[in-house]
Amino acid sequence: MIGFDSKYLSGLQYKRRLPIGYSPVRIATLLILVAGILVNEPGLAGKLLSLPDAIPTSELALPDVDGAEYRLSDLRGSVVLVNFWASWCQPCVKEIPNLQRLRASYAGKPFEILAINVMEDENQVRLFVTQHGINFPVLLDTDGKQFAAWGSEVLPTTFVIDATGIVRYVGIADLEWDTGKARMAIDNLVDKAR
Repeated sequence: MIGFDSKYLSGLQYKRRLPIGYSPVRIATLLILVAGILVNEPGLAGKLLSLPDAIPTSELALPDVDGAEYRLSDLRGSVVLVNFWASWCQPCVKEIPNLQRLRASYAGKPFEILAINVMEDENQVRLFVTQHGINFPVLLDTDGKQFAAWGSEVLPTTFVIDATGIVRYVGIADLEWDTGKARMAIDNLVDKAR
């Protein structure tokens, strides 16, 4: 397992430390985190990081809160934002309205959000989704295996995947997805997907 000095990761939320696997996404995410620490960047909270190399996605197949199965591969041809989150994570909750506005702004375009709840009770997640009026698919990673397979270490962690299934960006901690650099990056990918 890898540990980081908390002064560099201030503001990031931890659910638990998970053993490190060897998926390409996990390795790329860890390299980005380590690179930020090595250049003495004070924290990576709220950063959208462009991946230097084309990293194919890990397979993803999970049920949503209503039991419907979602597969990332079924969304090929669309830009997909995969967001790992939890209801106890305040930065995750803060990010939800931005994600809802982002999704609404891309209505009818090749774009989707898959919000993956990590290791929470299905009924609790369903209640949270209803109370917050979440309008995008919320998938259940009840055992945390997808969270680990994708190389995630903190919540929220978000992956922006282009229409060909390549991870192009990683969002560490909460971001303003519907404005600024994040919006421009997604706009560029959606324009290429048409």
